[in-house]
Amino acid sequence: MNDERHTRNGSRVLFVPDEVLAELDGQLTARILGALNRYNPNLRVREILSMPDSPSFDAAHAAGGSRFSVIAEVSVSRDRDATVDNTERLSELPAPEWSTVINVFVSTSGATGRNVFVAQTLFPSMCTLMEATAEAPGIVLSAQPMYFLDLAKEPLTDSVRNTILSFVAVGVAYVPVHREALLAQDVPKDLETLLTREENDGQRFFIDREQRRVVLNANEFVPGRLLVPGSDVVQWRVQGSQEKFYWSAVLPVAVIAARSGWKVDCTPVLEHLDVVLGAAADTRRLGVKYRRTVTIFNYIKKLSEMASQ
Repeated sequence: MNDERHTRNGSRVLFVPDEVLAELDGQLTARILGALNRYNPNLRVREILSMPDSPSFDAAHAAGGSRFSVIAEVSVSRDRDATVDNTERLSELPAPEWSTVINVFVSTSGATGRNVFVAQTLFPSMCTLMEATAEAPGIVLSAQPMYFLDLAKEPLTDSVRNTILSFVAVGVAYVPVHREALLAQDVPKDLETLLTREENDGQRFFIDREQRRVVLNANEFVPGRLLVPGSDVVQWRVQGSQEKFYWSAVLPVAVIAARSGWKVDCTPVLEHLDVVLGAAADTRRLGVKYRRTVTIFNYIKKLSEMASQ
């Protein structure tokens, strides 16, 4: 399950936002570095530093979320080559440029008994990564590999474990710092295996096996559920963090279905939203959470188009 893409011989640094940095002590820092380098020995992550406010990290800052982090490698010019050796701390080099090699979703260390743990770790940052690859060929969620860095200690519930496995199946590497690693044989390899583990009551999607279709329902997108009235500026907004739970359930199913040659149909929910929202179809009046939702709908439409080719 190791991902050796985008790795070369240089050392790398995990850059984290201040919220994450404030939680670290020497012992936890060592455990995080150990977990990352065991998962992928080619990374050679040497330090954890605060994410700088510099052009090298504009994309990371734009990704949103208070815990989104990146593993980056330093771009060293020839006149610096002689100063870099195995004993020098990269943080002491003179103002280098950095290149992101891994996108990292860092979890909290708190309670993990509900799927809010997975949803709030991955989103909204994943939406931004998807938007950045909207025009890219193929079915990819991010231009760089993605790691779910799990800082929690308590045992995973079956529900949370299955949700993590579903994201591993679509390309998110799971790197636990305190818990045991997931087994490769437990990752769902096809749609039917995934569906046996999903808690789907028909509210979010239904499966048409005869036509090999996954059809997204509109049941969640009604006023009083996901949608609530906004203000004079934002006519409709998404309630709380409900959209994160929706996408953590729907996105892996949509991606694996498309990769398996199934059609992923979001027409019912899109048509429903056209009726409900009416003039508010101008997404500038729908709030940032709904705009992220539109990003994922557009991604699913792309999946469906590619699956039908």
